[in-house]
Amino acid sequence: MNNEMVNEAGRGEICYFCKTDLKNVERKQKTELRCCKLVAHKKELFQWFLKHQYCPNCLADDKKVRQQILDWGLKKDTKKKKSIKSIEHKKWKNQRYEKRLRDTKKD
Repeated sequence: MNNEMVNEAGRGEICYFCKTDLKNVERKQKTELRCCKLVAHKKELFQWFLKHQYCPNCLADDKKVRQQILDWGLKKDTKKKKSIKSIEHKKWKNQRYEKRLRDTKKD
């Protein structure tokens, strides 16, 4: 990565991983690391920290920031799983209710 790209990433203009513009991205979806002011999408940084223990730019080992990103990603994954389960549960309840209605109409 050349110096110009590092400077742009440091100013929050482009994502370190996918090189997309972050000016119009919501604040919740991006993060800046304290060690070298690296800016990236949280989901891409989460994927990095799942495999590595250090910053992708300066190789610093900031355990607190890494843990925050991992907690954010894991919390996000569990919310998705719960919502899928709740949707399936609602479908099952509706099917059970419809079956009871059919059974009562037959009698």
